[in-house]
Amino acid sequence: MYMAGHIAATARDLPSIPGLDASLLSFRRVVWVTDGLLDQPSGGAHEQFTFAALLHAQAEEYGNRRVETKTLNAADASAGTAADVQVLEGGRLIEAYEVTANPWSSKIAQALAVLRDYDLSRVHIVAHGPAPSADEIRDTVAAASIPSGLLAANVDLSVLDVRHECRSLVHRLSRPGRRSGLNKLWQHLASRQPDAAPVRAYVTRLENAGITAAE
Repeated sequence: MYMAGHIAATARDLPSIPGLDASLLSFRRVVWVTDGLLDQPSGGAHEQFTFAALLHAQAEEYGNRRVETKTLNAADASAGTAADVQVLEGGRLIEAYEVTANPWSSKIAQALAVLRDYDLSRVHIVAHGPAPSADEIRDTVAAASIPSGLLAANVDLSVLDVRHECRSLVHRLSRPGRRSGLNKLWQHLASRQPDAAPVRAYVTRLENAGITAAE
């Protein structure tokens, strides 16, 4: 009883995701949901999990790829992932994304380490805009501590505006794919971060978006 009481005390009362009507998932309505989440402080949860969920839906539609993301604030190494979000083809890592609610430059060291440690041809940072210019990326990388084996001039680093990138993913998804992405986002928020508030806020936003299926 003592153990059961302590386990029960850690339980969270999370709302279920409402049924979503794919026919109602226009670009405008889905972006109303995702933009609203990205406007709210979440310690990086909304940025990482919205991007990961939409990327998962795209991989699902294209087939032959899968997207993985780690628990919020877990170190990449301890989570067994190369980066915050990664794309695999078969068992081979092909893309790695560092996602942050902080300035993009705060992820430079991690991105460069991923590039070297996993022998990737390129790496990506997803952060709030405005996105830096090509010259700003070059100068910031050149000023960073470059891991041995890498040359700053040869580093292929993409810096993406999280809001624009999520919008781009939404526009490329079919309506059933958008539903899959929104469902996956609920799963990430419910299982990969400890706070119930973002889950409740997300479900409320879905209900207010006019996209739920009729009972």
